[in-house]
Amino acid sequence: MAKEETTNTETSTSKPSALDILESYEKEQKAKALEDANKLVRVRITCNNPNKTNYTSEIFCVRNDKVAEIKKAVPFGVAWHVPRMLLNMIEEKQFQKFEKKRVNGNQITTTKLMPEYTIEYLPPLTEEEFEAIRQKQLAEGLNGDTLYE
Repeated sequence: MAKEETTNTETSTSKPSALDILESYEKEQKAKALEDANKLVRVRITCNNPNKTNYTSEIFCVRNDKVAEIKKAVPFGVAWHVPRMLLNMIEEKQFQKFEKKRVNGNQITTTKLMPEYTIEYLPPLTEEEFEAIRQKQLAEGLNGDTLYE
């Protein structure tokens, strides 16, 4: 004997549960956080740490509970586009600077926390600049979807 399938029209037209609303809200929040975190900001970064004077670039990595890992290599002294979340982390980084002083004939070493990077914010690219870079990349055989500067 075959079972008859019954459909409950009442559940399909009923209001979503509180759990469904919460899950939907959390998905929207994560999508918004991901979009905000990946917005590119045009900057020029300079390293202030004397222990990194030979570095031409550095790899930065950041993540949190809403956004998966963002990992990028950022060159120093060059105009570059950096994701907002990564830039926030770079702004917060500090290094310990040691200074030697003479006090009452004795040499003492003091320490200070200093910003590790100087960030110069640059205006966004104009359409003409963007198109010129795109054409240059296409001529070099690079993918036109990726913007390097």
